[in-house]
Amino acid sequence: MAYVPGFNHDLFLSYAHDDSPEWIRALEESLRQQLQERLGDRIHIWQDQQKIRFGQDWPEQIQLGLHSSAGLLAIVSPNYRRSDWCADERNAFLDHCKTSNQLKVGGYFRFLKVIKTPWPGNDHEEFFKDHQHINFFEHRQTGEVIADITEFVPGTEEFRKRIAQAAQAIGSLLERMRRSREAVFLAGTTRDAFEARKSLGKELHAHGYDVRPDGPIDDGYSSALIKKELAPALLSVHILGGQYDPFLEKQIDLALELDQRLVFWFTREAETTQDPRQKQLIEEIRLGKRGTASEWLNSRNAQAFAQHLFEKLKPRPQSAAPAASAKARIYLLCDPTTPGDADFARDLQAKIEKLEGMTVDLPAPNGGDHQRLLRDSDGLLLYRREAPEQWLRLTAPYVIHAETLSDRARPCDAKGFLLADPSLLPASAVPIFRSSSEFTSSDIEPFLAKLRDRGAHAA
Repeated sequence: MAYVPGFNHDLFLSYAHDDSPEWIRALEESLRQQLQERLGDRIHIWQDQQKIRFGQDWPEQIQLGLHSSAGLLAIVSPNYRRSDWCADERNAFLDHCKTSNQLKVGGYFRFLKVIKTPWPGNDHEEFFKDHQHINFFEHRQTGEVIADITEFVPGTEEFRKRIAQAAQAIGSLLERMRRSREAVFLAGTTRDAFEARKSLGKELHAHGYDVRPDGPIDDGYSSALIKKELAPALLSVHILGGQYDPFLEKQIDLALELDQRLVFWFTREAETTQDPRQKQLIEEIRLGKRGTASEWLNSRNAQAFAQHLFEKLKPRPQSAAPAASAKARIYLLCDPTTPGDADFARDLQAKIEKLEGMTVDLPAPNGGDHQRLLRDSDGLLLYRREAPEQWLRLTAPYVIHAETLSDRARPCDAKGFLLADPSLLPASAVPIFRSSSEFTSSDIEPFLAKLRDRGAHAA
């Protein structure tokens, strides 16, 4: 799982295969270690372990790897300059970034480079010259004449220094990208706490977080609209002043309905309030009657409270893959925005769980847990009848290449496509089952049988 939410990989390593594989491996391993120490979490680097770039046309795995990477690190050398593969990778990544208007995030370029070996005449300095680069070599000079070029050898002090510089640049990008994808719901408040909410919003924005909603919020917002803003949030933050407003309670209750982590800021006005309804609300929060997992803090200013939130928003260390259990887990992929497909998937989920005793997960509307389910599920089954064909073409590769794209510890026990029109995926290496109006779970028996076998072995 990637450190940056929404991506399969944090970094795509683009290098010439004619360059020393030992040097490339040392760079990768050193960067991985430095970044883990800096970020406090593992990062995922796409690597061409199967050497799929040799003797093949442009492989789909590489395209997916590029499109699902937060950043691309080019290891520049004369061999890199001559490589058609490297140019294709670079252009595919940059084109994809331009499509989403995401070449830069918070002032950081997503295309990064280190210079392993300089180009003749130092021409590499004119290659994406606006982008920062770090030299892993030095010129040896005699007077004003350059005598030779020395590459830094892995394990030397100079190599370690440059790795530290590269990790700082890459880490800053990944932190900024992660924060830009981490939403914080900043609840509406009463007039005496407006300035506190405004100041806190500025602090969160300054640190790169996605603050929702993107403007003032009041009782003109329906419950459905508030839930839509709340759903992707990591925290639901509520500022209480000295005045009572039923809209504050409404937002708290909606956040609790969605099992959100609630954090309350009691301002100076809240501590001295004489409003009996506000006093009661504050007392209920302190006694845990408004969410047992909620937290509250007295704070004098937005900066102090923001620091408390930043601690809460720090990435939690990724846990190891779960041990095998007797019953299998299935990730049933469907398009949750297509009502007919979502309804069918829910029915199939209920049938499999009742008849087989297996756990079946469906995609979250906001895409949450997608990467974890791809990585940890024993079976992957994709259903499509009415969803757009574009959705199918974008989603099917995640089933086909799950082992490559989701950092799985072991292969899937079973994969399958359940389609109303199997011709949309001709010559698929993954079994295709036809969905019809008379469909029953026995129509996917080969898929389920593999998972029963897996459960028996685990038991």
